[in-house]
Amino acid sequence: MSGVPPASILHTIAKRLRGRISKCEVYDPNVCRFTVDAEHQWKPVAVSGYPFSLEARLVHNRRRVTVSANLEYFRIRVEGELAVGVLSINKTDEVLFLERTDLLVRDDSRWPVFIRTNNGPSNELRSFLASSALHSAVESLLQNKDDSLHVFQGAVVLYAKGRDADGSIDNIETLAKLVGPFRRNASSSHLKTLPSRFHHLIPFILEWAESDDGERNALLDQSSGDSLGELVRIVSPDLAEIDLYLDSFRSEPMPDAAIALGRLAELVVDAKLRLSTPGSSER
Repeated sequence: MSGVPPASILHTIAKRLRGRISKCEVYDPNVCRFTVDAEHQWKPVAVSGYPFSLEARLVHNRRRVTVSANLEYFRIRVEGELAVGVLSINKTDEVLFLERTDLLVRDDSRWPVFIRTNNGPSNELRSFLASSALHSAVESLLQNKDDSLHVFQGAVVLYAKGRDADGSIDNIETLAKLVGPFRRNASSSHLKTLPSRFHHLIPFILEWAESDDGERNALLDQSSGDSLGELVRIVSPDLAEIDLYLDSFRSEPMPDAAIALGRLAELVVDAKLRLSTPGSSER
């Protein structure tokens, strides 16, 4: 890296991967030691390191990704489920207070492993640590003593120093490969409570009905014109019927399945608008 701060590089990453930048103020104990100023409404005050001040949200290879930056670090979070429990590699997580064990990544003494002490290592965790896939990923991701890799429920997180845009995008790819093929966590079972006339839309709800506006926009940004065109072609004929169904609840609480169906309808309307805008569907 040529001395360019991570916050500046984040704009390049977001542009290349069609992410959306927003400001934030996150005092993450893994990169920022801080105290709380009681005289100023308990505002955090950094003692060492820096809070994350900028983040990009995007969808890459059908996975939600959040990249945060301060003056020193990137924090890259990629959604994905690894059934091995919570653990950290190279450095502990300062929030969960994981403790160092005698476990190693493929017997490589460079990469200490931290877990909750009340949880002994499972067979799945031991197999994971012994795998060549993890060792290869760690070799690529952890490039200096300050880098660390963390596995949480539903996501893997990398803290990294000294990356440029290319290196950070490579890290996103590596993390996505580590968690394996995309699997949507949402279950289709509760969607079966929808009226049968909407059951043919369940696969589209599972694939497209994001709850977060930013993630929904990122998903649209990442999708090809052909993909959006197919979505609009199949779902559009049902939009009027969906509106009638959602209106039928009036002031009653709407079930989760109906809310998800409504999100799909909103996304299809946005997709139609994008496809009608010249040049918007070129990917």
